[in-house]
This record gives sequence, structure tokens and C-alpha cells, in this order.
Amino acid sequence: MMMTKRLIISVFIALIGVSVFAQKNSRDTSDYYWDDQQDNEVRVNFLMAIIGLPEINYERYLSENMGVGMAMAFSIEKVKDMTLRSMILPYCRVYFGEKKSNGFFIEGNMAMVSQKEAVNYYNIDGNYLEPGYNTATALGFGAAVGFKLLTRGGVTGELYLGAGRLFGNPIDRAYPRCGICIGKRF
Repeated sequence: MMMTKRLIISVFIALIGVSVFAQKNSRDTSDYYWDDQQDNEVRVNFLMAIIGLPEINYERYLSENMGVGMAMAFSIEKVKDMTLRSMILPYCRVYFGEKKSNGFFIEGNMAMVSQKEAVNYYNIDGNYLEPGYNTATALGFGAAVGFKLLTRGGVTGELYLGAGRLFGNPIDRAYPRCGICIGKRF
């Protein structure tokens, strides 16, 4: 079990390193739109914040129609209200718009999810004891589809919807991947 957790952590560290330190690809300099825009973007997911799981996204564009990124979310709700406590989610997107990383996209993602649920314990006489907690950390894979709009000033708006499945022994078998995001390219 300990070896599995070390493997999962190693994979996530490697993915973070690839997305953060990604090198620019050689590009056609005749594409004025690409040269005017930057390769990095940070977004805040307001939909997930409303449901109690604020999420921040970082995305690096590798080409005009492809980007890799990382999303991180942490629960602000009580354990009795939400079992999903935190989520680290690397993803890869392919864009189908005419401009750089803009328009319709599909996303494949992998998630490491931490879950916790309150459990009530009773003794042999049926008397209530102090509550306890079940915790689980699981690895999952998922997909999403969405649409991104980009202003000339580099401000982005994004809508997407998807889900993922968790493997192993999680408390909940799925995780959400949905958002209404506003961000900035730099």
C-alpha cells in the first residue's frame, strides 16, 4: 500500500514538472496571432467555488491547438456535507478553434482525490460513541468537453463539463469536472 502511494506521488511530481517546465515549440512566425499571445494562463473556477470546492487552474500552451495544465481544489465545506476534501488534477486539452487555444476543446485528465466521511460508532449496548472518520485517497481518470473565449487583452472565459472515475477503494466512485472560469494569459 505504501509503495502504491509513493508511485502515485512520483507520477504527479513528474507531471507537474513537465507542465511547469515545458519548453516552447518552434512555431511559424507568420502567425501574428500566436506571437501576440502568451503561453501561460491562470484561471479561477467560480462554479466549483460556489459548491464549496474552490479550484485554481494553470495551463501551458504547447502549440496552437494543445495545452497541458494542472487544477487544484480544496473543500471549504464540513466533512458531513461533502466527502471530497481535495483534488489535484493534471490534464491535457486539444482545441478546435481557429485562433490559438480558443473555441471548442476536449480534455483528458487524471486525478488524485482525497476523501473523508464522518462515521457514527455504537458500542455493543447500542449507545452512541464519538464519531470517527473514514479517509481514502484514490487515483482516477476522466474527460471533459468545453468552450473557451479569449479577448484581445488576454482575458479568458471558459465553460466545461465532464466527470471522472476513481479506482481502488474510494468512498465515492466519481469526481466532478465542471466549471465556469475566468482567467488571464501571460
